[in-house]
Amino acid sequence: DDRQPPKTPLELNLISHSKTSVVLQWTDVDFPKNIRLPSSRRYKIQINELNSNQQIVKQQEILTNNEQSYLIENLKPLTNYEFAVRTLDGDLESDYSMAIEYSNVIYPIKQLNMITNNDSSKVTLTWQLPDDINGIKSFNIYYNEQDDKGQEQKISVPVDITQVTISNLKSNTKYLFKIVSVNQFNDESTPEIRLYKTPYSKFYIILFL
Repeated sequence: DDRQPPKTPLELNLISHSKTSVVLQWTDVDFPKNIRLPSSRRYKIQINELNSNQQIVKQQEILTNNEQSYLIENLKPLTNYEFAVRTLDGDLESDYSMAIEYSNVIYPIKQLNMITNNDSSKVTLTWQLPDDINGIKSFNIYYNEQDDKGQEQKISVPVDITQVTISNLKSNTKYLFKIVSVNQFNDESTPEIRLYKTPYSKFYIILFL
């Protein structure tokens, strides 16, 4: 049998489609994009679900039609995956491609600090960017009085901002602050939480004698 197995797919690319789905694209080296693929051409996608140590905890394979893209659905939220593709032509198979990783995990911010202002009605929050900002579009800051069960105040800032000053706080009052990372689907990370007590207001009385 002189038939050669098909070449391994190249140029894997992922496009986020929804919270639980992505479009996987690849290039069939034997057939440029503008050439119609023969009906015998198929692709097999390997989906590996990974744990936090990047070890495979679940593996499945999907047999696709003869198009060089595929919508992968029913992905778990906040989970790491890797995908690879192999080409099938009749009973011949290529090797699997290099794997491409996908994560819809949202990493939290780090090292949240509270800086007291001269004005007791204000406090400045500073933080460091998450370990991985891929997919993160903004940060939400929530705050309210510690004993207040009412609606939280909310401020949103872009992902390149790592400092914000909160105003109009009551003096000598405990506030609960939470910051979360937010992705393009408005999913939020686990929060970084700080309790902060505003100082007493300082009133200066000047006596004119």
